Amino acid sequence: MPKSTKVMFFDDTYLLVKRNLSRHVGQPTIVPEGTFQDPNADVSFGYPSVFPNPDGQGWRCLYQGLAFNQLPDGRAHFAALVADSEDGIAWQTPDLTKRVPLADRRLPNQVEPAPWDLFGEWGPSFYDAYAEDPDERIKGFVCKGAGPGLKDSWIVTSPDGLTWRNRRHRGALSRETRLGTHDDRVRWHPYGSDPTVSAFWNDKRNSYVLPIRPNNGDRRIALMETVDWNEFSKIELAVWPDDMDPDLAELYGMPTFSYGDMFIGLLWVYRVPPEAGGYLKSIGGRIDCQLAYSYDGWHFNRGLRDTFIANTAPGEYGAGCILPTSMVVTESEIRFYSCANRLEHSVWSDDLVPKQGAMLMHRLRLDGFVYLQAEGGPSYLRTRSMLVGGERLSFNVQVPVGYLRVEVAEAGGPVIEGFAFDDCTPCRVDSLCWEPVWGDGRRFADLRGRAVELRLEMENGRLYSFSGDFEKLTAKEGMRYISVGTPPDPKNW
Repeated sequence: MPKSTKVMFFDDTYLLVKRNLSRHVGQPTIVPEGTFQDPNADVSFGYPSVFPNPDGQGWRCLYQGLAFNQLPDGRAHFAALVADSEDGIAWQTPDLTKRVPLADRRLPNQVEPAPWDLFGEWGPSFYDAYAEDPDERIKGFVCKGAGPGLKDSWIVTSPDGLTWRNRRHRGALSRETRLGTHDDRVRWHPYGSDPTVSAFWNDKRNSYVLPIRPNNGDRRIALMETVDWNEFSKIELAVWPDDMDPDLAELYGMPTFSYGDMFIGLLWVYRVPPEAGGYLKSIGGRIDCQLAYSYDGWHFNRGLRDTFIANTAPGEYGAGCILPTSMVVTESEIRFYSCANRLEHSVWSDDLVPKQGAMLMHRLRLDGFVYLQAEGGPSYLRTRSMLVGGERLSFNVQVPVGYLRVEVAEAGGPVIEGFAFDDCTPCRVDSLCWEPVWGDGRRFADLRGRAVELRLEMENGRLYSFSGDFEKLTAKEGMRYISVGTPPDPKNW
């Protein structure tokens, strides 16, 4: 089967020439009917995780809610909760009283990822499509205060998001894993941290990678990896605030997802007020989302600092804090699910109890994270070389009142006869997968086995990506393939 490759435009790495084209960050749009509130708990920092419902059709959402007046002394506490949906937009809270018996049930849609007296908070859960054991398909990341400034962090697993068990270590425990504890629960953080954790499968490293905080209260982004959910690598810093960020800004978390040939990080930027008070920057200030990206799932770039998912208008859910925690890709769009707060960070209003927060849904065009826009008159783009391996070449392009034309040239050489701009039937539509055709019905498949480069001319439009059956070639790989037929090494990209 030929290799399928997608090229997006976070940067100019794969381009040789670019004229009259500007780069922009996509803008997901909110879906009003996707706004969800738990009837019994506040979900301001619910960290929702949406995945296919293991029970059948539809979708399931795991989240945490701050429940009020459920304990004898009237204290609020976090609970692990679930909602279900047929379409992933409108959500209902099921009554699990009979289906999931709990010794100390407080809410009808409550699940128990740990003994009740141990559960503190949890971050976004991870739906592990590669899990060998179906009972461990879903991983939950729990954290609980363990003393002044300290937290304990451990992993729980579930086949369906309803019934949970603590994951236990297999084999001898290392000193770093024990950390002075007296049980064998698997820890997701060696020092203890806030629940701003996520996980993704990294096919470049054949491992699971966890974007986490280096330590409790340390608002920078670090990574560690595991192949068995039993032993973890050392923590390595990945992303931290720099001089392009707003004054005093901190990076609150970065849920990360595999997409195409890349990894997309939803970077939460905490915009701290001039005087946050206390020994931490914690009182007041807004949180919104920018983009980070990586080609290998370990080294991340931040690119444009434009807001990706922005705060909403004052008084609306998301006006103070909006934290996208889940990304779902369908055949027609990308969906983002966020927990959203009407007030700023660590600010609470008794008048809003328990409706200070909600879960929001945004949608985005496929490949719509960034795009290149023609800036008045014709624009031009030339790619690096590629090895054609199959039939498909398509463009995600928006030119309903403009046009896009494509020509194909030898790698570093002249235009191939019959594949010039004048031979190409122009694209004049908004399409996720427009396929170019040249004179006499010529198509990309006619160039199979050749090293080529693409040249694009566009006017009054936006280009989001192109993809197809080809492999990227470095300059030297292109020369070697043309001269002696040496195949490319995919590790070079």
